[in-house]
Amino acid sequence: MMALDDQDRYVAFCDILGFSSLVRANQHLKLVRIYQRAFTQSAELSLSFGATRQVVDQNDQGVAVADFNQARVHSLLVSDTVLLWTDNDSMKSFVDLVATTRNLLVSCLFAGLPLRGAIAHGPFSSFQSALGGVQSNGMLTFLGRGLVDAHALEKQQAWSGAVVAKECVGHYQALTQSYAGQIPDLADIEYLVAQRLLAEYPVPMKAGSSCAHLALNWPYANRWRPTAELVRNAFAQHGKAVGAPAVQCKIEQTIKFLQAVCPSSR
Repeated sequence: MMALDDQDRYVAFCDILGFSSLVRANQHLKLVRIYQRAFTQSAELSLSFGATRQVVDQNDQGVAVADFNQARVHSLLVSDTVLLWTDNDSMKSFVDLVATTRNLLVSCLFAGLPLRGAIAHGPFSSFQSALGGVQSNGMLTFLGRGLVDAHALEKQQAWSGAVVAKECVGHYQALTQSYAGQIPDLADIEYLVAQRLLAEYPVPMKAGSSCAHLALNWPYANRWRPTAELVRNAFAQHGKAVGAPAVQCKIEQTIKFLQAVCPSSR
């Protein structure tokens, strides 16, 4: 967790859409169960790329849990937010974060918890300290331009999906150019698009306009292709209210992207 240097890193910031509605629609203990079974488990399996290990529970029963030895990025779940970050800003770290965030988007959608997110690049530090005392006291701090930029870009979008900040794309392209001719089959941006990790798309923004971005191609992160019906159900699942025009707009824009990159998903 500790990272006190000025190292540039890739940072992903993701929020659950409709979280306030989810909280208000459910009794607290039911909300806890939804969070643990749907959100936490989806996030854990996304981070471990589906890898599991066997452990013994309190009833001496063998159960499968996510194997975090397979995780490729750091993560923190707080309330309705998932924060992901890398150790450095290498090409591999970028691909690892894109792949992990892409997995997270689709797994949470299937769990009825659509996410919106963004990936940025820049200085990022994290540190924690225990303050002691009778009560539970501690400090967990995250700060840096990478976090601020990812958070700001996440808030601008009007759909369930995630994009890569333009500066982040520029940094990755500069890296690929520096290795051109030295490494065969270099995973440049065009390759990542061809492999369906990313997709060029006019991303819907809250102001009613759109902006060309590289979006995470989440419909191809799962062997089971999402459908328009799944998207609609995900926004409404767990008692969330979907009647507001802004929510309906997010639903339709999410379906529009799904059908643009995966025409068979109807």
